[in-house]
Amino acid sequence: MAVATMTSAGTRWTAMDRVPFLLLFAGFVVSTPGFGPETRQFSDDVIPIILLLVVLAPSVTALALSWKAPLLAARIGLAGGILVMAMIALDLLGVLIGPPPTGMVVVDGLIVLAGALIAWRCWRLVRA
Repeated sequence: MAVATMTSAGTRWTAMDRVPFLLLFAGFVVSTPGFGPETRQFSDDVIPIILLLVVLAPSVTALALSWKAPLLAARIGLAGGILVMAMIALDLLGVLIGPPPTGMVVVDGLIVLAGALIAWRCWRLVRA
């Protein structure tokens, strides 16, 4: 199965290129405090919220641009996937708001997997 096809308009995204973004967003929804296994409270600290917005913005932008500007979206998505993996690594190390609970380690692992899939799929699209 081809990841992307070249046309006169450039690289085309397939549905399989967009699925990891949906997995990523679902992982972040599940990791919301009080909704999933996240028991740490960081409502008093604004830095994790800002960091979350900075990390999610490229992924949302890449998904939105994937229909109109596929090559630009792939480049932004590659950066977004790398940012997601870096932020989750910092979270797992306890740098952001302390060590995560056991359930969040599993969710963080799934988010890292989604970030790696996004980076890989976008890298393939950039190279196509």
